[in-house]
Amino acid sequence: MLGTGYATIGNILDGKPLSVTLLLSLALSRLVLTPICISGGFHGGVFAPALFSGASLGGAYGLVAKQVFPSLNISPPAFAMVGMAAVLAGTIHAPITSFMLLFEMTHDYRIILPLIAAVNVSLFLSWHLQHDSVYTLGLARKGIRLQRGRDVGVLETITVDKVMETEIDTLRESDSLTVAIDLLMQKRYHGLPVLNDDGELTGIITVQDIDRIQGDGSDMMHTVGEVCTRELLLAYPDETIRAALRRIGVRNVSQLPVVARDNSRRLVGLLRNTDIARAYDLAVTRRAAIRHRAY
Repeated sequence: MLGTGYATIGNILDGKPLSVTLLLSLALSRLVLTPICISGGFHGGVFAPALFSGASLGGAYGLVAKQVFPSLNISPPAFAMVGMAAVLAGTIHAPITSFMLLFEMTHDYRIILPLIAAVNVSLFLSWHLQHDSVYTLGLARKGIRLQRGRDVGVLETITVDKVMETEIDTLRESDSLTVAIDLLMQKRYHGLPVLNDDGELTGIITVQDIDRIQGDGSDMMHTVGEVCTRELLLAYPDETIRAALRRIGVRNVSQLPVVARDNSRRLVGLLRNTDIARAYDLAVTRRAAIRHRAY
């Protein structure tokens, strides 16, 4: 457990008599000790631990399958090899590397189909649990995201919830336009979200909405609910600033209400152009500092 584990992997692939309990204990121990060592600052990587865990789990599965189906002449080492490829692919998100690596170890075309099946299932599950691989996750935490082998824009590295304002002023549908005008002038906002009596988002009132009413010569005794815009462009806390900015450009608006992903009526924040500009400047500065330290 304190080394690379290649000797143990060799014993598993050679079919040495190892019990299911021992193999599962080895896999569990490796799963616990590897992140402890890495987070503690020890030198080492995840390549060998991934192969070790895959061999242990695959070997244990093969032994169980051999006991359950004794007439099929199952070879536990073959399961160990497929397990190595599956765990490696799920860890580094590199399926072709896993295929070729295990095929070079066996030179047996009969193992290709089981390899493809296991690797694809592992990759699918790991991608949905964590979009980044174990290597790109460290870069993403530093604000560097890779897409198709190249660094993407800084706006792809920032989510809306990191930038949006959570303490926001709102208006009620029953408020008069006079109240809306006073609040807009006091706060120097271009628009404010409008809520109903239940606190649900129903619209947004902007300076343009008020100017339209004044230009028509309509009675200023209208309520906010009668004047506000009901067709809203929304943002979500878990999406990137780039996606929200693209939506802002559709109507050339200066702000987007941020709502919960599971309830478009629940207002959780407000995203303004000024917030995006400030986040962009900070991200560019942070990235420049990281690259300066790297060089």
